[in-house]
Amino acid sequence: MGLAVHLRGVVSDRDAIGATVRITAGAITRVGQLTAGDGYQASNQRHLIFGLGPFDRADELSVRWPSGLEQTFHDIATGQEILLIEGSRRLVFLARDPAF
Repeated sequence: MGLAVHLRGVVSDRDAIGATVRITAGAITRVGQLTAGDGYQASNQRHLIFGLGPFDRADELSVRWPSGLEQTFHDIATGQEILLIEGSRRLVFLARDPAF
């Protein structure tokens, strides 16, 4: 199972470039950083995808925004796309995809 995370900055840049996301599910911890590009004429998608093996829930998801704000969310079902908005305590569920 996996989880796709979209980020939207409010105080930080709208695209949240430089934000770091850490997800823990059981003994698995994954970390990803949103980047703008990493090579000649490169373009990166504006979301992070995390594979979490057999786990159907993420125990904890934390975001460190470029502004310095840190947010933590708990007990999130995998197999979906979510949107995190800087400063909001609410998760926005975008889609549920059985491919995750």
